[in-house]
Parts: sequence; structure tokens; C-alpha cells
Amino acid sequence: MKVCGREGCNKEVVRVWPASHKQYCSNKCLRLVSAERRRLKVMAERGVEDTTADSGACELCGKICKRLCYDHDHSTGRHRGWLCVTCNVSLEWLLNLGTEGSKKIEEYLNRRQHENRN
Repeated sequence: MKVCGREGCNKEVVRVWPASHKQYCSNKCLRLVSAERRRLKVMAERGVEDTTADSGACELCGKICKRLCYDHDHSTGRHRGWLCVTCNVSLEWLLNLGTEGSKKIEEYLNRRQHENRN
């Protein structure tokens, strides 16, 4: 029995990949290993310390992703973390909205929730 080549996964390999690849139990494990390699390459290029415990997982929502975004503060250029595309775009949008915009969203949601109860 061959075991998956991803560190921490001990599942049996069920699909044979091309000879140039290690053997993985699923496409998900192959994607996680590829995402980790890309993440480590970017970190090495930018001199960023590894802060994520789970490779391939968004640091905001925890979703396992094929592709993580290098999240950084646009004013300082300082690295904040690794986020999925949805969280990265949402975070930037919310930061641009500011406190006043966040209050308007909350008021809107509260108003709609109250209207739907009636």
C-alpha cells in the first residue's frame, strides 16, 4: 500500500500520478502541496516569516484554497497574512469603507431584518 506524499496525510494512494510527481491520495492533497510550495517561494522572495499553521488554509475564514493571496498593508507594504481571494477582496473593500460605511451596512441589515419580521 502506497501512502499519500503530503506531510500529515496517511491515506492510501488511490490514483497514480505521472512519474514526476509524488503519489497523493487526492487532487486536494496535490493542490495543498502545490499551494504550500508557491507560498514558501513567495515568502522566501519577500523575506517573510511563516505564520500559518495549516498550509493552504485562509487565515481569516479557514477555508482550504488552491490559491492564497499575500495580504499586506498598502500604506506600509507590511505583510499581514495569507487569505483566500474572497477574504482578501472583502477585507480591502471593508477597510476602504471605513467606520461610517460599516455603520451604514449595519443599519441597513437591521432595518431589513426588522421589516422581514413583520
